[in-house]
Amino acid sequence: MTRFAAVAFLLILAASPATAQDRPATASTLQRNFEAMVFDATVEVLPWSPFRRWREEVRAVLIGEGSEAFAPHLRALFGEFEALTGIRFTLSESDSAATVEIVFARRDWYLGAAARSFTEPERVQCFSNTVMGGQGWMLSGFVVIPDDLPRREVEVCLAHEMMHILGFSGHPSRTFSSVLRNGNAPSALTINDRILLRAFYDPELRAGMLHEEMFAASQRILRTLRDAVMRSDDAMAVLTQRRRVNDWLPDAPPA
Repeated sequence: MTRFAAVAFLLILAASPATAQDRPATASTLQRNFEAMVFDATVEVLPWSPFRRWREEVRAVLIGEGSEAFAPHLRALFGEFEALTGIRFTLSESDSAATVEIVFARRDWYLGAAARSFTEPERVQCFSNTVMGGQGWMLSGFVVIPDDLPRREVEVCLAHEMMHILGFSGHPSRTFSSVLRNGNAPSALTINDRILLRAFYDPELRAGMLHEEMFAASQRILRTLRDAVMRSDDAMAVLTQRRRVNDWLPDAPPA
C-alpha cells in the first residue's frame, strides 16, 4: 500500500536558544528527540505503524531557475548522508532517473501548493512530501522551496527537508541542536543529527518492528554511538555505516 506524507519547515519568529553543534546532547535527550523525530506528533500512529526509510539509492535532481547554484551544498550533504546511512546518494542530471525532485518554485505557485497541504501556508518556509511502499520502505519524494529565499535560508531548507525525505517525520524540541528544529535552525548537520541519522539506519532496526521494540533497540544504539563519539577526535570516522545496506534487506518486500 502506498502512503503519502507531507512535512514542512515552519517560520517561527521567536529565535531559538543557541546550542553548541560539536558536542552531542545527553543520551536521554538524544533518545527523547529521536522518538519525536521518527513519528509526526500531529498524526495518530498505531504501535505497529511502519517507520520510513530508504533501502535503494537516492537519486535527486534540482529543478528550477537558479537551482544549480546549490548543487555543491547538496553534494556535501549527500556525502554525509551516504556515510551515515549506507545508502548511495547521487545528484542526477536527468529528472527521468530521479527518485527525489528538489523544486525551486515561483512564490505564487509555491503559496498555492502549500495552501493545499497546510492550514497556515504563510508560515511554511518550505516543504516536502514522500511516497512510502510496503513495510515503510521509501519509494520517492520531492522538496519545494520558494525561489526568492536568501541563500542561507535555502541551505537551511535543503538540510531540513532532506532529513524529512530520509524518513524523519517529526521535529525535535526547539532547544535541541538539529537541522530539523523549526525556527532558528542550522544549515549543516549537527553532531546530534549525525548520531540520530546513523542510529535510524542501523541494521539492528528491522522493518516490521513494533514501536516499543524499535525504541528499545534505538536506546542501546544511541548510547553506544554517543559514547564512541565522546571518545573520538573524529566523529564521522566512528559514525560511518560499516555494514552494507544489503545486510538488512531480507525483511524488505521483493522489488
